[in-house]
Amino acid sequence: MTRFILPLLCLTVALPARAGIPAESEECLGCHEDPNQTFDLPSGEKLGLYVNKEVFAKSVHGENNKCTDCHVGKKADHATGELPYKTRHEASRAYFENCKGCHLDKYTKLLDGIHFAKIAAGSQKTPACGECHGAHDIVSAKESRTKVAAKCMGCHPTQAATYKQSVHGRAVDTNQDVPVCTDCHRPHEATDPRDGGALSLRTAEMCGRCHSNVELMNKYGISPNVVKTYLADFHGMGAQLSKGQKKGPAQRIVAGCTDCHGIHDIQRPQDPTSTVIQANLQKTCARCHEGATATFDALSCEPDCTSQLTVTTTTSTEAGTYPITVSAAPLGHATVFNLTVVAPAGCGAVPGGEAPPVALPALVAGIAWAASRLRRASRAAVR
Repeated sequence: MTRFILPLLCLTVALPARAGIPAESEECLGCHEDPNQTFDLPSGEKLGLYVNKEVFAKSVHGENNKCTDCHVGKKADHATGELPYKTRHEASRAYFENCKGCHLDKYTKLLDGIHFAKIAAGSQKTPACGECHGAHDIVSAKESRTKVAAKCMGCHPTQAATYKQSVHGRAVDTNQDVPVCTDCHRPHEATDPRDGGALSLRTAEMCGRCHSNVELMNKYGISPNVVKTYLADFHGMGAQLSKGQKKGPAQRIVAGCTDCHGIHDIQRPQDPTSTVIQANLQKTCARCHEGATATFDALSCEPDCTSQLTVTTTTSTEAGTYPITVSAAPLGHATVFNLTVVAPAGCGAVPGGEAPPVALPALVAGIAWAASRLRRASRAAVR
């Protein structure tokens, strides 16, 4: 008899534990167990009333929440044949405030997002909590990355189709490392991407969450230093100095990661369709630098000039505009870049004649940009 007991115990331990459901919920589910149970709304839509007991039991709420924690005020005799909702969206919105009771931190973030702004303005298309997270089948955020992304795709099909063809999108179904919608756009406080360049200024931080992760980047043979090199360059320094600024809709302040690499259509740099492959750089740079020529990204330089540079600037306590001159030794080959600095009285200097006066770091940014361009040209000439 003993020989049968041990295998039985092992089998018992190996079976997954089933999440429990509060007794009150069991009573509710007794009425909502018909898969065909629906309610006809005035909009012509059908509101499903069926709750899959097994799915609900495995959800994040199944074991801890009673039905009336969300469906406040519902009693056993609530089935009157009437509901106060005209559309499915209205039904979802009705529970929007109830979520706040347990998830105040998420609700607070939502108040700063584009979705809440649309809801507050009366939009009947903008999703509320349940339309993104689900209702009785909500799982943990870690498990629901692709599930929530699929919900985003329902409202943003054009962006979704483009993303699916990108280096990230092609791997999303099989690789947990690649970013989904909410990794870049933030789940609750997602802002309008046409917000006058503010989103672009945040891309170094946003992309850096993955691309500065040494362990993760080594896994795929990608340099973990790309954010550092960007921030050391003119564009990156300009982005740091411009944080918090905005322009008009769809206007760039300074190039961020997505302005060069793409947004939903990012490809490997070696891909023929990549916006940063050498053959496509002129077109990419021309988005900001109108009239950029084929040699825009590779300044001409004497074949035997070196990367030893002498940077000469004229500064003054007087307000005025001064050129930046960068020379390469030993030939003394000098290039005066199409870049000026404005030196306001008693203050440092700033690249670009039209920019507002700021402190000296902006001048350093301009010099760094000019120097990096000449070094690149020098290396190209040596090769």
